[in-house]
Amino acid sequence: MSASDWSRASRTRPASTSSCPVVRVGLAIATSIRVRMEVSGVRSSCEALATNLRWLANARSRRFSMSSKVDTIAGDQALTAQDVPALGYTTMVLKEAMRLYPSAPFLGRLAVQDDQIGGYHIPAGADVVLAPWITHRHPAFWEQPERFDPQRFTPEQEKARHRYAWFPFGGGPRACIGQHFSMLESVIALATLVRDFQFTAPPGEPARTNHITLRPTR
Repeated sequence: MSASDWSRASRTRPASTSSCPVVRVGLAIATSIRVRMEVSGVRSSCEALATNLRWLANARSRRFSMSSKVDTIAGDQALTAQDVPALGYTTMVLKEAMRLYPSAPFLGRLAVQDDQIGGYHIPAGADVVLAPWITHRHPAFWEQPERFDPQRFTPEQEKARHRYAWFPFGGGPRACIGQHFSMLESVIALATLVRDFQFTAPPGEPARTNHITLRPTR
């Protein structure tokens, strides 16, 4: 079969899952990746944005500073991925929101072998729960942990902290597959919203619940 014959056959052949096990496995993996990307890249981004906008609604000077910076970078043009490195303060604000309200406040892992953690024996096969919600508010890592302070995420502050004092996306080989996409789209979206709109927020803190990801109850 010539290259042109193969090209015509590829265009005219109906799409199917095929009986080939390799194709079926490939489709299953692709579907799994797409679903994980949607959960991590969309749901977590929306929740982080909601937290940020609520804080910025009550921090007028910070909001004005962010908006002015975005105007300097892009004017009224659409922001792109190339602009993100210049949006340092926006990234800091986003990370601080994820510290206080991580999209996944609890993470599960399975011990593959016996271990010792903090003097406690962890048997192989045990379920281990990691809690970003608790670690992100631990006074051993964060001064005045309940206070919203984006300055915690200057390059100098981040370098001085333990690597896993902040881990809203988990860590290691099982870290969230969509973390880079989520951060990229969230920074662009937050910068655009702050530049183009004014926000107000009702008084008080909304009640939250955890259904896979953290979210307000209403």
